[in-house]
Amino acid sequence: MPRRLCEYKGIELPERKACIDHTHVCTSTLPKYAAVSIIGYLKGKSSMIVFKKYSKLKRNFKEHSSNPLKGCQ
Repeated sequence: MPRRLCEYKGIELPERKACIDHTHVCTSTLPKYAAVSIIGYLKGKSSMIVFKKYSKLKRNFKEHSSNPLKGCQ
């Protein structure tokens, strides 16, 4: 799923690793995209796809933050 989203925007995704509760990605793109914009785009679009497929999950994430870089240092 992330690879298709990246191809649409022209972003290369050379490396990624999915864990149970989070994902690590390495991206390569033109300087016109800020890192926060890329992560926000991927997080937003992938969550829409997941919640569309698994609509019962949506009620469990009411407390989830909309900040795409929360917890990143």
